[in-house]
Amino acid sequence: MGTPIHEERLEAAKSLGCDFTQYEKILADLERMIPVFKAEFDARQLEADVKKLRAEAEERAERAKADKEKSEWIDRHGSHHLKTAFGRGHDCQRLYVDERAADELGGFGKFVIDYAEHAEWSDRSCPSVNALSLALAIEEKLKLSAQIVWLTSEPRRTKKDYESYRGESEQEVIVVENYLNRYRVVFVF
Repeated sequence: MGTPIHEERLEAAKSLGCDFTQYEKILADLERMIPVFKAEFDARQLEADVKKLRAEAEERAERAKADKEKSEWIDRHGSHHLKTAFGRGHDCQRLYVDERAADELGGFGKFVIDYAEHAEWSDRSCPSVNALSLALAIEEKLKLSAQIVWLTSEPRRTKKDYESYRGESEQEVIVVENYLNRYRVVFVF
């Protein structure tokens, strides 16, 4: 049960006439407890496996729901290009998000979908009246939180894109996280 050094020291102690009554009792108790420890470990492992499987099933269900919603939106509102490409089995996620955002968010003014998650901001101490009214309108329509912030680093459509945002690098903006459960939208006004 022990390591070679442990066994070597144990033999040396025995040769010196040391009493091993307590040691042997502890060793016997340990031998009896190993199945208990193993059962507890197995139960915890099973619980972790079930939790992981549930999370995976929930993720698949959410993905299936999002895919269905995407397909239905494309059928009802998508451009000819999007409908054709998607109908041929192409994913077209970026085009879908762009078209859907233009349809749903265009009435709120200029916005950039920060696909690269490059935008950074700091707190806005006293937002303007325009920002407050726009944030309230966005929240009402999207049912998502709209943060009024001070933009410190511009949004980008891709990691190498420097052209999608042509506004001030530091200004008041509204940020909406989790648009379509995934994307960050930065509204500029």
